[in-house]
Amino acid sequence: MAVAELAELVGDPWVLENIRVENHNAHDDAQHVDLGRTQTRGTPVKLNRLFVEADLKIATGLVEPHFMAGWSGGRKVVVPGVAHHETIRTFHSARFMEDPLAVQCNLVGNALHEEQLEIVRMLGDVYGLNTVLDEERNLVFVSFGEIVAGHAAAVEFVNGATRVGLPRKFSTVVTSSAGYPLDKTYYQTIKGMVTPLAILTRRDADHRLRMFRRFRIAGVSRGADASHRAGTGTISGDIDRQDLG
Repeated sequence: MAVAELAELVGDPWVLENIRVENHNAHDDAQHVDLGRTQTRGTPVKLNRLFVEADLKIATGLVEPHFMAGWSGGRKVVVPGVAHHETIRTFHSARFMEDPLAVQCNLVGNALHEEQLEIVRMLGDVYGLNTVLDEERNLVFVSFGEIVAGHAAAVEFVNGATRVGLPRKFSTVVTSSAGYPLDKTYYQTIKGMVTPLAILTRRDADHRLRMFRRFRIAGVSRGADASHRAGTGTISGDIDRQDLG
């Protein structure tokens, strides 16, 4: 990630002037530690060496609905946030993306979430600083503590604020990928495609799902690869390692 991109993402010049910030490179094998595979599903576990070997590990993240992991933040900042491209590609493969329980606002039986928890527990003590923003992007909630418990507290808070019941389904829904900065890469358009599936009538939902599958086959590998190579979703992990001596 270029200096200008880091400055835009961090937002405070003091950080870049006074804190060591490392760019995570998912393609550099030497930057990663191979921790083997998960016992449940055999997912390859390769994580950033600086993070794995740090005496104090703190992941910072925003908690909001995520179309695969259920909710963003917490364990997701670690994996795939600071993972090797092999691990990233596994998490973005059809095996997880087509799992019927790997959907927004759901953690129960969510295979992707369960793999993330298993991987985080391989690391010993990891802490999380989780935040929640309102629709105007004002800070409305902060939790800190053990990474899984802290994330759960943030999810409990945001769950009641982001889910709205509807009396019926619709044939047409106008949506987006939430705008800047999520519109920086083509891969993010997938979020606007799959999020409204639950409120679309069956025929229109099936059509949207077919579009999603064609999109996945055509571009998900390139898109996921490009977004992580550019640092998307990983800067929280980089700042967590800001002062490793």
